[in-house]
Amino acid sequence: MTQAVNSHYLQLQDATLQSTAATRLTGGYLQDIADVGGILCVSGTAGLGKTVAVGTNLNDLAPSSHRRFPTRPGLSLRDYRQVLATTFGIPPTPENLAGLTLESHIQQAVQAQRQVLFIDEAHTLSNAIYASLATLWDACCGHLALAFVGNEHCPRRIRHAAPLASRIDYWQTYKPLTHAQVLEIIPKFHPQWAHVSESDLIWSDDAACRGNFRNWARFTRKLCLKNEQRGNPPGTFTQELAREALQEFSPSEIWTGEDNQSW
Repeated sequence: MTQAVNSHYLQLQDATLQSTAATRLTGGYLQDIADVGGILCVSGTAGLGKTVAVGTNLNDLAPSSHRRFPTRPGLSLRDYRQVLATTFGIPPTPENLAGLTLESHIQQAVQAQRQVLFIDEAHTLSNAIYASLATLWDACCGHLALAFVGNEHCPRRIRHAAPLASRIDYWQTYKPLTHAQVLEIIPKFHPQWAHVSESDLIWSDDAACRGNFRNWARFTRKLCLKNEQRGNPPGTFTQELAREALQEFSPSEIWTGEDNQSW
């Protein structure tokens, strides 16, 4: 996981993805489920890198045999079947809308080449869709692996769908970076942090980022813009400059002073 983050939602120039213990563990789990047709559930709060980790690992491990299922809140069982057919390259027809017929087409596609189905925002799916995925997985006899990614409530949601939950091989929870991980990873994440002192890195994490990669990306982008606007050398960091950048975060995230105990 070291390629440039050219697909990052911030389009953060000069950033590089960084491998962590969590992303390496995800890679190991994905390799196993891809080999045997298993199921993985990765969960955690927003911004911790779950989706990037699963997507990047799958690009490395199964570049031609993984497919991403596009989810959306409130997806009906009928729409799910249509989207699933399209995801596996099956032209939707009225006949495909019948669950058993669709599953038969999917089984044929999967049996031709073992597949990994990557399902992001999995917590938004209904119990009926979870049950359908469990039935499809059973029918594919080890040829279909499922990789679910969702928020911190995703495991509880899936555990309410017992037919699916009982089939999951791995449950992985992503957590914010520790201070030790921040010191190891963030200087390599972007040149803005390459020469910043350890104390200022920890200050930045406590003040704004809190071990969250998305927050680090936003904060980095704001500091780079501040330096560009002022004609500062790239990588310039002062706490005064950082406080100015922090004012552009949402009100609930603004650092208010040395005595603030909420961080």
